[in-house]
Amino acid sequence: MKYCPYLLLALWALFLVSCTKSNDAAPEVEEPDRGIEREYLINLVYNGEITVQSLTVDATEMEPSAETPRFDAIPVPDLVFREGASMSFSRATGNCDAEFYINDYGALTTASMNLFGDLEGCSLSVTAVAHGQNTLFTGYGTEDGNKANGYYVRISRNGKAPVDVALDKKPIMFAPMGGKLFVLTHDVDITDENGLSVIDLGNHTLLHEQNLGYGAQKIFAHPQGSLIIGYEELHTKMDPGTYSVTYVNYGEDTRPDFVKSTFLECDAAGKLYYALPYANAKHSVVPAVFDFSSNTTTIYKFENFLTEEQMDTLYNIERATMVAYDGANNLILIGYRKAGDLDSGGIIRIKPVPEPAFVDHINVPGVPYNLFVRTN
Repeated sequence: MKYCPYLLLALWALFLVSCTKSNDAAPEVEEPDRGIEREYLINLVYNGEITVQSLTVDATEMEPSAETPRFDAIPVPDLVFREGASMSFSRATGNCDAEFYINDYGALTTASMNLFGDLEGCSLSVTAVAHGQNTLFTGYGTEDGNKANGYYVRISRNGKAPVDVALDKKPIMFAPMGGKLFVLTHDVDITDENGLSVIDLGNHTLLHEQNLGYGAQKIFAHPQGSLIIGYEELHTKMDPGTYSVTYVNYGEDTRPDFVKSTFLECDAAGKLYYALPYANAKHSVVPAVFDFSSNTTTIYKFENFLTEEQMDTLYNIERATMVAYDGANNLILIGYRKAGDLDSGGIIRIKPVPEPAFVDHINVPGVPYNLFVRTN
């Protein structure tokens, strides 16, 4: 029994050493939620051309992709239309001719074509472009050629001769939906007012025409089934089947001004992401989101989620140039141009409301034009 006190002391010392080691150990660091891996394909404007930059991303990090996208550089287009994961471009090349491109950023394919090879000896001006499933839509006007002077919508399908639908007003924007083509028109010759023409894509006949008055600047198909007609002071929701309308008016200080943005991107809930010209901020164009369900606009001023050093020194932000949305990771994607450099920009990602916060940034070799989120 005389050895027991020494045994107890040894055990007590061992316990103290174990406790000390346990308390001094570094706490386990929880890995951040990296979200879902995606690829961003960014159209960039550089030296008068549009190029494509690929980024591999997750919810916490962006980096240039090792794989070169299969898209050639093209001149900045005169007209452009976006539908889902694809975009069509048009650019005039001369008398009775225009180049037409379609880039599919989901399938990673591109196509180009001449849409007016059948017309000769005329002065032709392309006024609107769009595309749907296996169909191209081109609005144009002609003078002094083998086509009667006036305005037309050309419907081109693979393997079929093009069909022209004559209009008495200039087509300036298209919205294909529900087997119909909605055409925003402008009465150039008489009233200077805007109108809406609806073409049946089955038999190529005019189904409906109406006057929209002055200032209708944009039409587009909303994901929840309405045709949106945008003015500066209001927008109209039209039922594409009955043509019945609902008017949504704005106050002077609550106008969303999405009609001034070239590209409008909607998420699955119908929220609209766009670059907003805004006087009450440090930068002249800022990111914005318009919610059609509540008719409210959320404005994301750069100074609300970046420090002054980040805005002016690290990123050198002049203005926002595009806004997109990564639904898989619930992040707003903001493209911007750098101050003092017409061909340089970057991408910033932020978390949306109710807790907007900066996530990360990357420089890109050009000014972001628009962006497609793609599953790897």
